[in-house]
Amino acid sequence: MKLLIPAEVLKAATVYTSKDKTRYNLKCLLFEDGKVIATNGHSLLVWRHGTILSNEGGKAPDFLMAFDNTSLKFLKAANKGVLAFHYDTETRVLSDGEQSITLHKPSKIANFPEWRKVMPDVQNLTPCFSTIGTEIIAHYTEYMKVRKGKGVKAFTLLTTSKEGGFFIMPEDLADCFIIAMPARTLKNLDNQLETINTVSGIKATAT
Repeated sequence: MKLLIPAEVLKAATVYTSKDKTRYNLKCLLFEDGKVIATNGHSLLVWRHGTILSNEGGKAPDFLMAFDNTSLKFLKAANKGVLAFHYDTETRVLSDGEQSITLHKPSKIANFPEWRKVMPDVQNLTPCFSTIGTEIIAHYTEYMKVRKGKGVKAFTLLTTSKEGGFFIMPEDLADCFIIAMPARTLKNLDNQLETINTVSGIKATAT
């Protein structure tokens, strides 16, 4: 089967794949029902990019694409607007019309992280202020740069609780969102240790 996939979709979405070679399932992009999903274990991107069409007519079935450092370098260097992805039961080949690279065969879709389980109840989302880690900002900046050709754009933070994850909603993009966890800063750790010590002291005094 041959699929035509916009290079922008692959370049931007792979920003959120894991670069840790030991976390193989997180080095994949999941294409599912007009969306591409990627996660590095700390942040998760859900992007409603549109239907991927196959050369056999109609939309493509759900599929995975696995990227390692070599294939990421190929992708970064590709200048074509659309890339061809050829795959069958054994072979995965990505081509820009001039050069091609064989991708690793990914595991089954069932082994991809169950991303829907981390989706908060959207009815209870409220705006929030949270400490955002530099890694999260770096990923967001790179993603926006690939998509819009610019750096950080304004975004809204929404959450269901102070301790849980939060939605990053780009201000001028209505087709995607990112779920991330709040940063655990040293200050937060000190506060937690102080609370633990206080509770321990109270218990010690009471006994």
